[in-house]
Parts: sequence; structure tokens; C-alpha cells
Amino acid sequence: MKPINAAQIARHISKIATIGILGWTSALLTLVIALSSGYSFINPAFNSFLYYSLFLCPTILFIFFAASTLPKVLKVIGCCVLLPVSLVFLLGLLMTGPDIRTILRDRVDPSDEFICSVPLGSSRIAAYRTNGGATTNFGVDIMRQRFILPGIKHSVGERYEYGAADVELDPIDKLQLRCHICPTDDGVFLEDSIITAQ
Repeated sequence: MKPINAAQIARHISKIATIGILGWTSALLTLVIALSSGYSFINPAFNSFLYYSLFLCPTILFIFFAASTLPKVLKVIGCCVLLPVSLVFLLGLLMTGPDIRTILRDRVDPSDEFICSVPLGSSRIAAYRTNGGATTNFGVDIMRQRFILPGIKHSVGERYEYGAADVELDPIDKLQLRCHICPTDDGVFLEDSIITAQ
């Protein structure tokens, strides 16, 4: 049996790592596209895991390029492109780090806090309080949601009001409900809206 030298082992490991990293990146990007289309997990911890995985993606690709057996020119180009991108993404990860601890502990996303929901036809109307941090005001986001698979929902925006912090969803009948958003932080009274089943 012909012995396998260290260089061959390194090449095999590099090929396996390449396939694994490219597969992981493709799956991650596919999930991100799905989330941007309105699909999301019911458990906010899963959404946060996907979000933070995306932040780590450039760093993992940078490490792969730096440790790979690719030609030197490709390694230098890849590292030069990915290094500044990785630093920016890691900075964003550090700035939003406390949120993930809150989400994992309380299973509540402080940037998109659930307020209430009312069934309407084959879907439900759900209200969320948005919070972009200390430099922004609260907002109220009204979403029409359908549960596609166990643990997965599809959401479509119905109404959003920046500056408001609370809302009441009052059923009129089985096919209609009244959405009453409480006055904004500036004392502005907003008109009620009627949402119908689809």
C-alpha cells in the first residue's frame, strides 16, 4: 500500500473544508433570502442564531482562505478582500451582542417585542413593538401571519407607525378587526384602521 504523505493529507483536508464551508455559506444565504421574503422562525432565538451566523460568515471565509492550500495570488486577494469586511461585521456583532443574551435567556427579541395577536380568517394579525435603541423611538408594527410549517411563519406587513408604543386589536366579527394604535410619544392621535380577512 502506497503511503500518504503530509501534503496529500493537507490537500484532502482542504478539499473537505472547501466543500463544507461553501455548503454552509450557501445554506446560510438561502435562509437569509427566505427571511428577507417574510419567512421566519417562531422562536426568536433561531432567527438570532441565523442573524449572528451571517455576521460570522466573512470571518470564517477569511480563516479558510488564510489556511487553505490555494495558489498564493488567490490567497492574498481573498484575504485582502475579506479582512476589512470581517472587521466591520465583527464590530457589528460586538455592538449587538447583548441582544442575543437577552433573547436566549428570555426568548424575547427586544428589538421586535410581541404585544398581542388576534386570529383572523386563515391567518392571524399580530402586533409588535419595535425598538432600534437609545437614539430611536418605539414603533408599532402590525403583521399578517400564517404558519407554514411547525416552527415557521410567513409575515406580511399591514401597518407601521413610528413613535407609537402600544396598540389594541379589537375583533369586529370573524372577518374584520379594528386596529387602534395609541397616541405617539409626541401626543399625535392616529386614525383607527380596519383589517379584513384574506
